[in-house]
Amino acid sequence: MKDLSADPARTNRPGVEEAAAAIDNQDPAATAALSAAAAVLKDSLCGRRVTFVVNRNINFTNVCAVNCLFCGYSVAPDGEGAYLLTYEDAAGKIREALPLGITEVCMTGGLHPALGLGYLTGMLSAIRESFPGIHIHAFSPMEVHWFARREGISVGDVLMRLKDAGLGSMPGTAAEVLVDEVRKVICPGKMDTAQWVEVVKTAHRMEIKTTATLMFGHIETAHHIARHLSILREIQEETGGFTEFVPLPFIGRRTALRDGTAPQDSARV
Repeated sequence: MKDLSADPARTNRPGVEEAAAAIDNQDPAATAALSAAAAVLKDSLCGRRVTFVVNRNINFTNVCAVNCLFCGYSVAPDGEGAYLLTYEDAAGKIREALPLGITEVCMTGGLHPALGLGYLTGMLSAIRESFPGIHIHAFSPMEVHWFARREGISVGDVLMRLKDAGLGSMPGTAAEVLVDEVRKVICPGKMDTAQWVEVVKTAHRMEIKTTATLMFGHIETAHHIARHLSILREIQEETGGFTEFVPLPFIGRRTALRDGTAPQDSARV
């Protein structure tokens, strides 16, 4: 993947090494200067206006066939507490939140080995029919990639079926850290960086906006974060399809990565 920071026309922007040094710098004065510069840039782009979305988050299943070391959520299909929501279950959760003024529902779930793409499209259609005014923000790039492989169709075909059924936008989760040597430790069963980029760029080309995320606070280094941000910047400059960037702190409770069962060489990569 081309590093845009190497373009001579972009010498006023930090490259990966410079960005990593800024991220790693613990000097309070340097942090304050960086924050002040970011605030000036933000004000020049967006002003001082702040907006928000009232959202209901729904995890439709906690069953997952991919064992990520950072996950304390998933269970086996026959495991204690395993669940799979019906369409009416999901609709009930949305109805509960209507008095709060929700305008959006966010849905993601585990990679349930018994589910087909029809479950997702059926869920979208049911929600769109029952709640036509609710924006549906759903399904991670990993879920799209998973169902493309299971159904034997392209990523674009999966996205088109989801969009036709009512998908409005997608969460840019499953990114974790977009550096393959990190991914091979914390989520070896997941898609690689190039596959995540492919799904997101395809979604953007199909006018499906996504968010972008970063999971931090585990084994990653400042250099890994800088590489991750460089990839997101390149995508945004090409497609303009990211609506927001969401940094997600790693929560280690009940995870193999925090509980000491991770590979011995995973402390630093």
